Amino acid sequence: MLSPEHILRTGFGFRASQTLLSAVAVGLFTELGKGPRSNRQLRRSLGLKQSAVAELLEPLVALGFLEREGDDAGAVYVNSRESGHFLDRNSPSYLGDVLLQNAQPKAARRKSSATGLMTIAALLLADRFDFSGYGSMLDLGSTGGLLARALAARHAHLDCTRLALSGTAGTLPRADVIVMPMILRRFDEADRTRLIKRAHQALAPGGCLIAIELLTGEDRRRGSSLVALLGADSHRNRALSWSDLDDSCRAAGFARTELLPLIGPLTATLAYKPPKH
Repeated sequence: MLSPEHILRTGFGFRASQTLLSAVAVGLFTELGKGPRSNRQLRRSLGLKQSAVAELLEPLVALGFLEREGDDAGAVYVNSRESGHFLDRNSPSYLGDVLLQNAQPKAARRKSSATGLMTIAALLLADRFDFSGYGSMLDLGSTGGLLARALAARHAHLDCTRLALSGTAGTLPRADVIVMPMILRRFDEADRTRLIKRAHQALAPGGCLIAIELLTGEDRRRGSSLVALLGADSHRNRALSWSDLDDSCRAAGFARTELLPLIGPLTATLAYKPPKH
């Protein structure tokens, strides 16, 4: 199973990030998506000096983002499987723009980070959660229905719809799976439990609530760059732990919960509604 975790950790980290980001910015991985290229061919197609290309190619080979075939003047370079999957702009799973957002000034990063982080969440969730037993999914609150569109592209059998969140009251549409992408931390405990109860009522028997959040705990500390990028510790957002979500889900009537790690502190809490007897 391909995962963008190596790419994202490098792009958001402090070591080797400039090499990776420079290669994304000049379109190196997209060019190599067309096939193997020599140093000379890459210089011509990308319009770069020999020194600039040389500073990218061998470090990217060492980092595992490129593979080299041959030696010296006869060497050609190809994308690694993960680079071709996630860093070629022509790939439906392209993540390059998410990485480049991290290189923007702080204010611009803060403004665009939620969309970038949700792109990551959608791709990882599509790969790591087994949707084969479910027929319908409700995306509750992602910007522009980004999550619904991403899941529909990966799982053709899934009927994906989106709904803007308008509060904690009212009835939600019926669905087999409801995904709440980083919205529960906006609410206090009472409102959070109320919203989760709405989801429980709307889910079909045996259905699943997926709450994606940046959770507190050891994983969150290791992923502090993502937390800072999103501004998750601001006064507008409450820090949540898995225990917080587990308590609210059980109070709402869910039978059990489990964690599905995505990347760093970005975690999906899975809450399962009992099947109909």
